Amino acid sequence: MNTSVTSSPKAKVKDLRISASGNQLLIDGTMKEGVHVPFHAAADVGMTSDNRVRINVHQVKVGRLPVKGMLDALGLSMEDLIGQKGLKGMSVEGDSFVIDPRTAFPPPQIQGNITGVSVAGDGIVLKFGEGAPRMTMGEKGNYIAMRGGNIEYGRDEMFDSDLTMTDSTPGDPFEFYLGEYWRQMVAGTIKVTPAKALRMRVPDYSKIGNRAGAH
Repeated sequence: MNTSVTSSPKAKVKDLRISASGNQLLIDGTMKEGVHVPFHAAADVGMTSDNRVRINVHQVKVGRLPVKGMLDALGLSMEDLIGQKGLKGMSVEGDSFVIDPRTAFPPPQIQGNITGVSVAGDGIVLKFGEGAPRMTMGEKGNYIAMRGGNIEYGRDEMFDSDLTMTDSTPGDPFEFYLGEYWRQMVAGTIKVTPAKALRMRVPDYSKIGNRAGAH
């Protein structure tokens, strides 16, 4: 978020830190109103009608002062307080931060139809399409599977894609880092099936060490 969405010097929101508590998000950062002052907010997540992620703020403290109720009493919203300047892939609409996952984050980018968003564990879970594809090669454990559509990776592109990336250490959660996916692929193994599908076994990102220096 800080290196892409709010990286512009014009952005009034900086140093964002987002964590999860139950089914809501806790957002900390600084807000520029003359000088940068710390703020804390609690928010729910949902979707907009045009396939973006809505983070709806329902509690805000600037410094130690609760300001959400004061804004409501004055007929104002977070949009009036923060503004839109310098935000990339994110806008402020009323009391909500609205994020477009297709443009908010650095490459590699994911484009698809978001059908669900929820808070789980310590992060936000996005659901694309109509659920997990049916596994056809007997894969077990932790995996990422992509069927249909087009995928670009490295210098290659797969049409009508059929790619499965399986965790080579399934005893713990699959630590997949989209920003460094190529290093995980280099450190893993790749099999091409007779049906021209790809099956990969890759290690967790934190376990690759210096085994994959390519980017």
